[in-house]
Amino acid sequence: MDIVTNQYNLSPIAIFVYNRTDNLKNLFDSLLKNKEAKDTILYIFSDGPKGENDLKKVNEVRKFINSIEGFKKIEIIESTINKGLAKSIIEGVTKVINIHGKIIVLEDDLIVSNVFIEYMNKSLEKFKGEKIWSISAYSPRIDFPQNYLNDFYITMRACSWGWATWKKQWDTVTWEIEINKNKKLKKAFNQCGTDMYNMLLNQEKGYIDSWAIRWCYSQFIQKKYTIYPKKSLLRNEGLSKEGTHGSINNHRFNSGVQNSLKDVIFLIPQHNKSIQKEFNKAYDLKFINYIGIFLRAVKLYSPIKKMYKKIRRII
Repeated sequence: MDIVTNQYNLSPIAIFVYNRTDNLKNLFDSLLKNKEAKDTILYIFSDGPKGENDLKKVNEVRKFINSIEGFKKIEIIESTINKGLAKSIIEGVTKVINIHGKIIVLEDDLIVSNVFIEYMNKSLEKFKGEKIWSISAYSPRIDFPQNYLNDFYITMRACSWGWATWKKQWDTVTWEIEINKNKKLKKAFNQCGTDMYNMLLNQEKGYIDSWAIRWCYSQFIQKKYTIYPKKSLLRNEGLSKEGTHGSINNHRFNSGVQNSLKDVIFLIPQHNKSIQKEFNKAYDLKFINYIGIFLRAVKLYSPIKKMYKKIRRII
């Protein structure tokens, strides 16, 4: 039995899946390279199909996840209806965290480091405290000051790709939000990227259904921090296809992945304005994003998006 398993009560991992089998295979291949996988409980939440067109792909995913081995225990929860990602994550995380008191969460298009599980469990143990909201295994590409020696940094923005948290933080979230619209709120909430307030407005207007922006908003209101590693422990394979951020500025989202924690010191960092400025570069709105905001305002966003997807399929 390895040192991490002896020292810590390993956190369960929850993975939320839908209809992408190829991505899932890559994720599990990388997870199983972690020596702690055999001692880790795995929860897989499979959302139901939106319609007949998705049924085949969803069934393929379910056939694959039911063949997975190599973990201490695997619990598969298959929904008969399509809940959507936001509801699936809120309900799934709540279920797991009420049992275990902590959780590690992954999206299905990620590739993780071979020390991902070790890093997450050590971070959950070392960084637990009232002011720490969550742990991120991901970091965008950042140019750090030469005199910055800590292996971690903090921001007031959570990450939704590969993250972990504790029940005491999850239970404080108010999922039904009402925005007090004013310039001061917008400026303050955008301190970790100019996309934040716009996503919050889109959530309130019903343009998007995002658990993550509500999670981030609760963090902002409570003035708590997310711990980020100086060097990422995962990369997002979806960015090369039809990922959340498309193809704009993707070089800032995917950086090198560290595969060793040998010299990492788990020390809580202080907020650094220079690093915060670098961090924001990956998330600040670009010209194409402002076009999207305009299209939503004139109610042309959805039809143009559908047209764009049809053209991509033809090409």
